[in-house]
Amino acid sequence: MPSTRSGLLATSLLALVASVSSLPSGLARRQAATYTFSGCYIDNSDGHRALPAASYADDHMTIASCAAFCSSFKYFGLEYARECYCDNAISAAATSVDELDCSFPCAGDASATCGAGDRLSVYENTAPVVGPAPAQLDGIPYVGCFHEGPQRVLPFKGLSAPDMTAAKCAANCEGYTYFGTEYGSECYCGNDVPTIAAPASECSMACSGDNSQLCGAGDRLTVYGPVKVAPTTLAPVGDYVYQGCYTDGPERVLAGKTLHDDHMTLELCAATCSAYAWYGVEYGKECYCGTELASSSVQEPQSGCTMTCGGNHDQVCGDSNRLSVYHNPSVTPGTGGAGSAPHAPVGDFQYQSCWTDDVYDRSLKGASYAADDMTLESCAAFCSDFTYFGVEYSRECYCDNTALGAAANEQDCSELCMGDSASWCGGPSRLNLYKKKPEEPEPEPTSDGCPGSAPASAVLLNGAFECAALDPWVVNTNVGGQVTNVAGSKDGSKMLQVFSNFYQEWKATNINIYQILHTVPGQEYQLSFDMAMGGGGGNNWNVAVGSHAPFASGNSGWSDWKTFSTTFTAVGSDKLSLQFNSVQWAYATFYFDNFVIKKVAATQAP
Repeated sequence: MPSTRSGLLATSLLALVASVSSLPSGLARRQAATYTFSGCYIDNSDGHRALPAASYADDHMTIASCAAFCSSFKYFGLEYARECYCDNAISAAATSVDELDCSFPCAGDASATCGAGDRLSVYENTAPVVGPAPAQLDGIPYVGCFHEGPQRVLPFKGLSAPDMTAAKCAANCEGYTYFGTEYGSECYCGNDVPTIAAPASECSMACSGDNSQLCGAGDRLTVYGPVKVAPTTLAPVGDYVYQGCYTDGPERVLAGKTLHDDHMTLELCAATCSAYAWYGVEYGKECYCGTELASSSVQEPQSGCTMTCGGNHDQVCGDSNRLSVYHNPSVTPGTGGAGSAPHAPVGDFQYQSCWTDDVYDRSLKGASYAADDMTLESCAAFCSDFTYFGVEYSRECYCDNTALGAAANEQDCSELCMGDSASWCGGPSRLNLYKKKPEEPEPEPTSDGCPGSAPASAVLLNGAFECAALDPWVVNTNVGGQVTNVAGSKDGSKMLQVFSNFYQEWKATNINIYQILHTVPGQEYQLSFDMAMGGGGGNNWNVAVGSHAPFASGNSGWSDWKTFSTTFTAVGSDKLSLQFNSVQWAYATFYFDNFVIKKVAATQAP
C-alpha cells in the first residue's frame, strides 16, 4: 500500500486536521450518534468512493471519532486504519465482502478494526444529528454551493470573523448583488453569481457564529443572491425620462444596439443609446437600445426591478428578464426600420431586405471597411463597383457581386448608422442589403416615327407631324379652335396647324395641346422647334416644359418661320405643353414643326 493516498486527496473535502480535537468546531461539539455495523465493502472501485460526501484522516482515528465527524450523515466508514468517510447512501459501485477483509486495527484504538487497503468498515447511524443548513434570509434567496477559483469568484470586500453568519456577511456586502460564506468564518461579495456549481454536500462547514448555518468549506462557497434593493432615485438621466419596470424575453423588446459591461451605469447606457428614443438596463450590467418598445413588453410593479447597477450601486438596473426603461421623446427614430417608412434608394442602389450574415462566412465577401461615421451613402460610394452593398452593426460596410445568406426579419436590423441616426445600419450578424439597379437602355431623344412603330424608349414621339394622326399629342381643351395635321411646313412636309377663331363659337378661344415626354430624372435636355404665324392680332401663345415657366411666348401676327430653343433638367415624365388664348373678335393661325430633343452631355470637371 503506498504511503500517499492520492485517491483520498482527490475526493476529500476536509483533509484539515490530524486529530479529533482539530475537527471544525461545530462538528466537534456534536454528540456521537448511536450506530450499527453494516459490513465490509470494497472502496475506490474504478476511482469511485463508496461514501464520497465528506472525509478526513487522523493518526488517532477511532470508530467513535469518525461517528462524531459523520453524525449528520446516515452512513460512515473507516479505511486503512486512519481514514473516515461519510454519505447518506452507499455507492452502487461498492460491493460487500467478507468481514475478515476489514482487518486493520484503528490507528487510535488497536482493539477495533478500521477497514484495510481499499476496504471500508461501514456503519449506519441510527439517529443522525441534523447538520448545518443554508440560512433563511428575508428576501435573499440561497443560490447554492460553488467552487472557489484561483481568482476569487466573489472578489470584493473579503471579511474573516470569529462570529460569522449569513446575516453578518449580507451586511458586509450591502450594495453588492451576491455574497457567499466560506471556510466557516469568511465572507466575500460580488455582482456576478459564480458559475461552477459544487455538490451541496461539499458545503459542509458550520458558520463560526452559528453552527446551525452552513458557511461553505475549504474552497467552497455557500452563495446567496441576488440581493433586491429599493431604488434610491428614478430621476431623469439627461433627456431620458424613466418609464417603469418592463418585461423582457428571448425576443428582445428593445431591438437596437446592445452593450454588456460589468461597470454599467444609467449614464453609460444613455450615452450608448443616444441616437435611440428608448433604452433599458437589465440584470445589473446589460444595456439595450431601441427606436420603440415592443408591444409584447408588459409593465411590472417597481418591485420587479431591484438589481443594482454594476458600476453604481445607488442605481437600479432592472432584474432578471426585467428592464428599467427610459425614453427620450426628442429623439426622432430612423426612417427605414420595421414599422416606419420604406428604405429609399441610395444612389444607384435599391433596398432588398434585412439579410443574414456570419462572421465566419460573410454573406458579402468582395470588400469591406468599418468607420465610426458610417452612412448609407459612404458605403454605397465604397461599393460603387459591386452589385451589392450591406451595412451591419452600425459601423460596418460590405460589398460583393453575389449575396450569400437569406432574408431575415426586418426587426433584426434595428441599429442606427453611427454617422446618420436617421438611417438603419443592420444589427448583430444582420445586414441592411442593397442591390444596384439594372442599367436601362438610353432613351432616344427624338423619334419622328408614328405610334406603334417608334421605339418606346424615345423621349419625344411625333415631333415632325408626319403621321396621319396627331398621337401621342393630346388636345386637352379646345374652345373656339381647330387643331389639324396639314401639309406645307417649312421643309415641305407636314406640320401642326392651330386655328384660333373667336367667330367659330363666339367666345374667347382656349386651346391646350400636350405630349408626355419619356425623360430620365436628373438628365439635362435641349428642346427646339420651328414656328410661324398668320392672321390678325388679339391672340397669345406659349410653349412650356413641365413646371418650368414658358420658354417661348408671344402675340399673334404675321411671322415667317422662326426657331426657338431651351434647355431643361428633367424630373421624369415631363409634359410638353402648347397653350393658345384670345380675346373677342380675334382670330389667328399658328404653325409648328420639327420638335426635337437632344440630351446635353455632362460637363467634365477640369
